[in-house]
Amino acid sequence: MKKLSLLEKAHWVAVVETIGIGPKLFTLLLNHFGSARNIWQASADALHDCKVSPSVVNALLKHRQDIEPISHLDRLKALGITAVCLFEADYPANLKTIDRPPPVLFVKGNLTPGDTRALAVVGTRKPTSYGREVTEIFVKDLVNAGFTIVSGLAYGIDAIAHRTTLTAAGRTLAVLGGGPDNVYPADHRSLADDITNHGALISEFTPGVHPLRGNFPARNRLISGLSLGVLVIEGESKSGTKHTAHHALEQGRPIFAVPGPITSRLSDAPTDLIQKGAIAVRSVEDIVNHLKLSLTPPTATDLKPEFANDLEKIIYQTLALGEQHIDDLVRALGRTTAEVSTTLTLMELKGLIKSTGAGIWLKKTRV
Repeated sequence: MKKLSLLEKAHWVAVVETIGIGPKLFTLLLNHFGSARNIWQASADALHDCKVSPSVVNALLKHRQDIEPISHLDRLKALGITAVCLFEADYPANLKTIDRPPPVLFVKGNLTPGDTRALAVVGTRKPTSYGREVTEIFVKDLVNAGFTIVSGLAYGIDAIAHRTTLTAAGRTLAVLGGGPDNVYPADHRSLADDITNHGALISEFTPGVHPLRGNFPARNRLISGLSLGVLVIEGESKSGTKHTAHHALEQGRPIFAVPGPITSRLSDAPTDLIQKGAIAVRSVEDIVNHLKLSLTPPTATDLKPEFANDLEKIIYQTLALGEQHIDDLVRALGRTTAEVSTTLTLMELKGLIKSTGAGIWLKKTRV
């Protein structure tokens, strides 16, 4: 897909903000009408013909009366909120590989290409002293290994992971269950401000949306989707932590779990996950070895084309001949989009290739 114009981007945001239009419906409408601007301008009859429910049609017509897309985008900018659309260069590469990625992310702070090397750290809201200590040890080592830490800004393990990252001068991303202007819990507003200076607050919910309980499954899906894997530290057997792990499993992300004392009920979630196939870890080395990464991110001068499999080698050799769109690679290699997309992301982490945006990839030049 070609680069979005400012006008089209404004209409993406306007349409996505409409109550009832999620990633699946947005994609269907975009494929049918050809552009978000056409969706925005479509008649009620045209929308009904696409099997859009009357309530959603009414919501879109009302939203159309309430805002003008370009002016609305300017208002978001004035609030310090950036809308990042799927297919734009700033859209997180890891998130592009999941099923039905959010068409628009609302971001306070900044995203960088290095955030592709990210790991989610999640766990209980009421950790033991063991859980706090383990979180601090793992997060410090992950930051030293060049990882961006992703979590959900909740009490407990989430907050410890964010704060430890900031203390270690690392980058951290906090995924919210409401709009980026509605920090929850309110006690973490100061922490949220610090995160925006050394990472970003991220939400698929538009500004003004309150952090309702029903929003948190979507928030957990983003936490795992932004990451190469999920590290679970303490949680009860029926904890929300396991929901994030479930999303990771659906997205093909590895789940790492820190074993805990058998006498603690907060060891139940990690133990349950390990029994179901999660990787028990005792150090960051266990994580990077499983991900086939080094403990330090490669620099341009260190680049050596070492391939994990034949697909990486073929992609590298193909891109050495010139830049390619992912769709062309999929057709040429006879592989699935998900398989090629995941491989491209891992190769970018190794510093072998880079994305120029809009699905275009090229071999990284050594310096």
